[in-house]
Amino acid sequence: MENKAITVLLVEDNPGDAIIIGALLRTKEELFRVTHVSTLASALERLRTHEVDVILLDLRLADSTGLETLTRIRAEVPTTPIIIISGATDKEIAVRALLQGAQNFLPKEFLDEHQLIRAIERVIAATMN
Repeated sequence: MENKAITVLLVEDNPGDAIIIGALLRTKEELFRVTHVSTLASALERLRTHEVDVILLDLRLADSTGLETLTRIRAEVPTTPIIIISGATDKEIAVRALLQGAQNFLPKEFLDEHQLIRAIERVIAATMN
């Protein structure tokens, strides 16, 4: 039986960060199929028309900022795993994001390929149990 690639929706409005995050996942291209959008509105539209396995979400977008971004995504897809990838390293924001339904919070400044892939694999495995 053939393994299906994990579908990832990357919601990131900084083109440089999107390139870096995409490159981290491209090292395992056979495992991940990444779609990138840059606004909350385009993310919500994509989620209405396509199923995804996991969402990588920046909390600071051009059309939405802070935990409201997470709240609006969570309202659209209540069970899809969300990993926050943020430039903020504030522990209070991380804890609040986890309490509001994110499965993980990864600061961009410390992000590497192994950490990102491991986080995605963990949230996918958790949804299968």
